[in-house]
Amino acid sequence: MPVLDSSPTGPARLLDFWRFVANALLGARSDDVLCRIFQLGGSVDLIGDVAFTRDEIIAPFLQCNDLHSAVWHCFLIIWLGAGGPQQQTYCWLRDMDLALPYVDTDAKVLHNLYVRVEQRVQQLGASAVFHGDSRAVRFRLDAQQQGERVLHDWHAAVPGIARVLEDGVHSPQEFDRMLQSVYFVGELTAKEAFVYLYYARPQVADTTRHVPVGDGARLGARLVMSGEHNRLHRASAVSGTDCPVAAVARTRDWALRSLTLLREACWDYQRAAPHRCDPVRNARVARQELLDLADVEVMLCYYGNYSKMRARFGGAAPPLSICPRGWTRR
Repeated sequence: MPVLDSSPTGPARLLDFWRFVANALLGARSDDVLCRIFQLGGSVDLIGDVAFTRDEIIAPFLQCNDLHSAVWHCFLIIWLGAGGPQQQTYCWLRDMDLALPYVDTDAKVLHNLYVRVEQRVQQLGASAVFHGDSRAVRFRLDAQQQGERVLHDWHAAVPGIARVLEDGVHSPQEFDRMLQSVYFVGELTAKEAFVYLYYARPQVADTTRHVPVGDGARLGARLVMSGEHNRLHRASAVSGTDCPVAAVARTRDWALRSLTLLREACWDYQRAAPHRCDPVRNARVARQELLDLADVEVMLCYYGNYSKMRARFGGAAPPLSICPRGWTRR
């Protein structure tokens, strides 16, 4: 943990980031107008697609002792980009008997799933079927870049992924390398898989120790680290990583000591979460600290646009026509 002084650049920016995390956790109860208007999480446990996957995929399949299906449906959610807008495309696939248990999903089912999604895009438009701002999601149906092969290769990778999760002896770094060895699984896809599968096997998809990091989070971390770059860089070198996201995450305990708002927002959420007593779903809220590397990675992605929006509109609510890419209004 770096020792932070009171210079106006570094700690002020770090405190601003952690205050943003606290206000995002408070949501509609926050004094921050942007956090009241937009669903910005604060913890991945609160983000819509994560909560849906936790409640509608991980918990039901684990109760049936079907880890293979839990993994496969997590990858379907990822393929659609958070399951599509409000997870509606995933629900439609389930209703159409195309999102089936793993053992019932063969090459014919995968082909039919792909064709039906293509047809739905032709009818409704891509933005009504796929969700998210990544290039990967935007080009799912481009046969030159991804095409149907992605679904088949991801489906084929499920037994190996499930085996690593089930064995429980692999480090999160080894699990990350295994995920990114699968065709068209990069940092962002691996990060989403880590976040979802933490609920299934937290000792392997362990986001308290490791999480794949995307460019958006790296940019956010460099913004937050401005003024403390050298100090945090030295801390990263000591810990064996130069990842700026990890450097920001290591200031969590300092931030919890420094910000009553953050401490109370975390405690309030952990005490009030409706799933806090469910051993299948409470992996994040039942532990001592709510926030880990995954939360920091996601919130750093939001922080850049949050800073720009606040600078542009001050304390005023932005017009209804304004919604940064990847943000959702309440």
